Amino acid sequence: MFTTNRFASLTKRALLILATLSISIFAGRNSLAAIGVPNDIDAVQWFGGSDPGKMAQGLDAQLASPGWESRDGEIVRDARTLLVGQALSVRALRLLALLDEKNGARAASLKRAELATRLSRRDFGAQVLLIEEDVRRDDVASIVGRYDIILRSSGSAEGSASATLFPLLTEALAEPEIREALVPYMRRRPDWVHPMLTYALEDVENADVVADLVSRSGGLQEGRMFRQTEARILQHLVAQFKFESARKFYLSLKDSEVRNLTSPRFARDGINEFRAPITWSELEMPDSEAQFQDTNQRGDLKLRGYSSVDGRQLIARKLLLLAPGRYRLFPIGQPSLADPERDVVFELVCLSKAGNTTIWSGTQGEASLNVPIVVGQDCGGQYFDIIIDGAAGEVSVDSMSIRRETK
Repeated sequence: MFTTNRFASLTKRALLILATLSISIFAGRNSLAAIGVPNDIDAVQWFGGSDPGKMAQGLDAQLASPGWESRDGEIVRDARTLLVGQALSVRALRLLALLDEKNGARAASLKRAELATRLSRRDFGAQVLLIEEDVRRDDVASIVGRYDIILRSSGSAEGSASATLFPLLTEALAEPEIREALVPYMRRRPDWVHPMLTYALEDVENADVVADLVSRSGGLQEGRMFRQTEARILQHLVAQFKFESARKFYLSLKDSEVRNLTSPRFARDGINEFRAPITWSELEMPDSEAQFQDTNQRGDLKLRGYSSVDGRQLIARKLLLLAPGRYRLFPIGQPSLADPERDVVFELVCLSKAGNTTIWSGTQGEASLNVPIVVGQDCGGQYFDIIIDGAAGEVSVDSMSIRRETK
């Protein structure tokens, strides 16, 4: 039986995680079923060696059935018979290798497993045995390479190897060595990479390590699905208040603009649904909507908002990453006049695990815009919100710039 004791002295926690697959190979029928071995012995007919292929299925079914350990001598005998009936049977070699490993004959086990993978790289069990040896040798690159072989061979259907390997890979992503080893596969873009990232992002806690992996790899490929994944990473990082990670990830993307990190302007490169919330988001709410429109004025756009009900309605939002200090907000171009029926309110909200706090508020066309904005040391990220306040109707919102006071 495999144990984790032999790995206790390793410094790479990732090896322990990746070893979980090989450690569990003898854990019972559920482990074997997870890698595609049938676990119902009655479902596979025994043909006494007359059909080598079905005989191999029968052996797999025996190995997946309860109490197989007491029959390992019979399984060895039958596997050898299978080799006579079907020379160099991959399944027979793998079964003998598994049993050799169980009985402590490691050298013989490796020899058979290596021969099995030379005949067919697709055999999950043989690859698992070689992963076990890679773990003993601290060979992270080889382990990840074998994971790639298994995942490319099995596909992404439910019940395939991905159901077993994705949780292990996701946990191992916490280790920089694993992320670095995955970079070549991220760049080659086999079919399993994006589903694995999607799986990892189901837990927002993984956004930091997924962002680092994508950045190390030079970003994801073209296509709406991949832009949506990048947006999801950004949103998860902001939701966890990991503003420095969000900044680094955004700047690693090829269409990023550094000014968008600190500017609320309605610039064309600052309006991108796949880079929100670092770029502007038009918020579609049940009672309000907003749309950016071209004005042909110095490259800035105009925001038009509409509310169907009286009261306050948030219509647009953008993240700013302003450093601590004092700032002032200025309209770009000719400022709009105040509307007697409804106000356009700008608010700067400090984001914090302890609770979000509005640290500044001003109204378009009024003197309140001249009040300084003070960003404190404990305010690493801020939402710049645009709100309609007043009677139902339409508003036109000015593009604004923000400047840091030097004195």
